[in-house]
Amino acid sequence: METTIAGPVYAGFWRRAAAYLVDSIVLLIPNVILAMALQSREPASTLAQFAMWWLYKSLMESGPRQATLGKMALGIKVADANGGRISFGRATGRFFAFLLSTLLLCIGLLMAAFTRKKRGLHDLIAGTLVVRGTAQPAEIVEGSGTMPLTAGVWAAIVFFMFIPLTGILAAIAIPAYSDYLIRAKMMEAVHEGSELRSDAAREIAAYKADPAAGGGASHDVTPKSQYITRIVIDKPARAIDVTVDGHKMGASLGPAPRIRWIVAEDGATWSCQGAGVPDKYLPTYCRH
Repeated sequence: METTIAGPVYAGFWRRAAAYLVDSIVLLIPNVILAMALQSREPASTLAQFAMWWLYKSLMESGPRQATLGKMALGIKVADANGGRISFGRATGRFFAFLLSTLLLCIGLLMAAFTRKKRGLHDLIAGTLVVRGTAQPAEIVEGSGTMPLTAGVWAAIVFFMFIPLTGILAAIAIPAYSDYLIRAKMMEAVHEGSELRSDAAREIAAYKADPAAGGGASHDVTPKSQYITRIVIDKPARAIDVTVDGHKMGASLGPAPRIRWIVAEDGATWSCQGAGVPDKYLPTYCRH
């Protein structure tokens, strides 16, 4: 009896990649829950997440639908060379072979783009095929080419790659932007202290010539910036101390964080340093 071919059978590399991305998103929330529940026990957390991934893939690929949720969404399934359903043991072997395919610089995965039946290394090891979800055993044995790339496949790839990439970029960009804002506020405090250097130099010189003269050993200057809590000209220390408000700056700073301008014995050369302020928030000339 002649076999009726309903269409291309084999699932190509990109369709399989899209299914994997969907599965990764499906397992994202359970992985996060496990990580949070076992955060104090790192080995247990890693093992639990690994076991979940193994059971998810092996149980579903050996189940009645022969597919994970990602494969179902992309219209594909896992079958043996005769088009039949694989056992849980074979599905487990395929899972561990998949890890091997990944460890070999993903060459085992890329094989699915070039082999005739679109088999990765793990398929060759486990004796499996990834085929159209509606394919019948006779069609799979006969074989009839690769499923075409559809708009849905590309949409899944773009969408499910966009989500993690957006998360990665946000994880990088948001802290960087936050640091930029804190540095800008800190620069305002540094600049306000630098504006007082000329007046402070005269006061420090007068104090050095006659400590008993009027004005005292130090005095407060009213800050102009909202990010500064106090400015003190400390004459014996030859310094201008600018204490900043970590809360308003949006930064986690040490106790009594401040910028200190110190004038040398010549009364003209100033240096800047931070105290209780991480170097990354300071201009280079104020860092340790």
